[in-house]
Amino acid sequence: MINNIILTHSGSISDFSMINEKFNVYHYPMIEIEQINLKKMKLKDYDYFIFTSKNGVDSFISSFEKKYKSIKAICAGKKLYERMIKLGFNISHNCKYPYKEKLIDELITSNKIKNKKVLYLTGNLSDDFIEKKLKNHCKITRKNIYNTTHVSFVNHDLKKILSKNICILIFTSPSAFDSFIKKYKIKNQKIGAIGKTTMDHIHNNNFKVDFIPKLPSFNDLSEEINKYINK
Repeated sequence: MINNIILTHSGSISDFSMINEKFNVYHYPMIEIEQINLKKMKLKDYDYFIFTSKNGVDSFISSFEKKYKSIKAICAGKKLYERMIKLGFNISHNCKYPYKEKLIDELITSNKIKNKKVLYLTGNLSDDFIEKKLKNHCKITRKNIYNTTHVSFVNHDLKKILSKNICILIFTSPSAFDSFIKKYKIKNQKIGAIGKTTMDHIHNNNFKVDFIPKLPSFNDLSEEINKYINK
């Protein structure tokens, strides 16, 4: 029976608190998040602000403190919405599904941001899907508000675990996977991915993904891990 789980995301091991406590859970982050200071940016220059990740929200707050409560925010996904509401954001639109494609479809169909000045807040490794899809619908500007970098060192404790045990490797982003395979070999390990984007990236590198959750969230992925081990 597989009971060793390797988490590779940049957050906290508590993000996966729903994993059954009888399993051995290890946390070895493969990426680091560096926030970018945007205090010189004028919020009044934009009508709407698009957020698609927790890192984007956290970085924005660090730059603008309580000023962020005055903006009209747009987000995607139940978890991100709940977090932003708790922090005091004014949510003008939320797509209940955490997918960029769904969010863009809703924004274009509703005409909420048509011809408006919109700021998309994201990270340096994000693709240009949102800008391309919205460029003919509104005045969209992209601003990288955080940088994602690969962890540079090899962790010898992790190497030992991988060499002696069959583990489940959990990846929540393409960048975490890329960082991992630069330093460690994947042999008999099983792989879980948080969603389709990460799964497709892993497949494109000729590795098999054994499971993904129905929705890309830590809780849903935790439940999928429990199911996979107990099947």
